[in-house]
Amino acid sequence: APAAASSERRESGKLSSPPESGDSRKVAPEVFAWKRPEMVFVHERAWLSPGMDKAILKYTNPADHPFCTGLFPGNPVMMGITQWIAALDGAAWLLLEKVEAGLAAPGNSRWKADVEILRENGALVAEVKGLVFSGDVAPGRIGPLSVEKTRRVGFRDQVRPGEELFVRASVAPVE
Repeated sequence: APAAASSERRESGKLSSPPESGDSRKVAPEVFAWKRPEMVFVHERAWLSPGMDKAILKYTNPADHPFCTGLFPGNPVMMGITQWIAALDGAAWLLLEKVEAGLAAPGNSRWKADVEILRENGALVAEVKGLVFSGDVAPGRIGPLSVEKTRRVGFRDQVRPGEELFVRASVAPVE
């Protein structure tokens, strides 16, 4: 019964548009060299807008993630903080793409991001609005990063081990 209730909640919760897809490619974990590999919460680019102002990245929550061990025994879920980090990772990766394309200057500047974390059907898992961050971003590498503030975070559903998520990010310079 709990699995059915969870499934119903996912289908009847707040929906966004389903994630776009197209030009898939792996995200090289070494671009996040300042983080341990299990702390990178985006693994593949699913889509990048022509103007490089939006991107969709994929992440699969592994069953053996170290944060799942001992957390809610018998009912492991992806913690909210790791969903928030996935939002930051998606925004930072999009900024890296902009830097590598010459659309943003490398170095330490301030950026604002809005991010949705979705399931494939568009069901909203989390929203992160007004994420202001800075950090050293240069071709081939990201970070370390600092977060100045997050205006709003909303967690809408649980994420179980093995679930695939889509991180839809947009970034713009802070003026």
